[in-house]
Amino acid sequence: MERIIIHPPLRIHLNLHAMHKCKFRKNGGIGFAVNHDLKLVAERSATSQIHYKGKCTDKSKVESLIQKLEFIKSELKLAFSANISISGNLYFHRGLGLGTALTLASIECLLIINECSYSDEDVCKLSNRGGTSGIGINTYFSGGVVLDGGVRANNSPHQPSSFTIPDNKPIPICRHEIPDWNITFAIPGDGVATNGLNEKKFFEENTPISKREAYEATYISLMGIMPSFIENDAQTLCTSLLTLRKTKWKQLEIELSNEGTRKLLKTGDRLNIATGMSSMGPGVFYITNNSKIESLMAELSNQNAEIISLTPNNQGRVISKC
Repeated sequence: MERIIIHPPLRIHLNLHAMHKCKFRKNGGIGFAVNHDLKLVAERSATSQIHYKGKCTDKSKVESLIQKLEFIKSELKLAFSANISISGNLYFHRGLGLGTALTLASIECLLIINECSYSDEDVCKLSNRGGTSGIGINTYFSGGVVLDGGVRANNSPHQPSSFTIPDNKPIPICRHEIPDWNITFAIPGDGVATNGLNEKKFFEENTPISKREAYEATYISLMGIMPSFIENDAQTLCTSLLTLRKTKWKQLEIELSNEGTRKLLKTGDRLNIATGMSSMGPGVFYITNNSKIESLMAELSNQNAEIISLTPNNQGRVISKC
């Protein structure tokens, strides 16, 4: 059996939208796919194994994923497990959507190794991902920038994805190619991730927001951010992201972040660069054209942050064999 190689994209999540009481859809949001040096190489084995050499910010996530693969193998009565080697640093809880990308890619490795016939929908259901945001699961398969319609409202409270099993896959309302922009990601050295019970408490204490606040955020994404990607308009994107950061839900997320994150946001603002905090942070992203990248890197070199250069992903994950 040949080895399976998957290069999965990560994602930048700009905002959640319908965090109010709504009879139509809830959650939803906007975000886009990025290339990172992450790569999975898998082959058949008797038990599920995951090996990695790079930095890992949460080893328990890897252990949980091994258990998930063994559970899927048992449930589907598969003949083989997957021995997976991962190259690239594992930045869990930093705003890049690594957990979703790694889960989806690992499940695909397991299914391909067992020569299973499957659909994108099958992989999503097995992953239990996409309960709060559909950006990660949709960009994993398609790449690009996606405006996500969320899931059907069911009168349940808003919760983070780790505490939600989706009833249905979030629908992409609009998807478009990402222009050939420079994308820089900065992780503050003193950044503390918000996840698990802390994230659950944050949702409980701050939702639902008002209809007006949810409508404002949705309007900015629909009429500001999405057209900026479509028209390759970095300046309007800069204005749109700055305006988005002043809306209720994003403002709450930023207030929860630390001083390092807020300092990184101000750096982009000073340079008039499209800047935002991805998901609940603490990572900050910058989108620039070639004329501003040198100024940005000079500013970031003086800050206590880990800098990662990313590129747009417009094709989704890439699968090959060797």
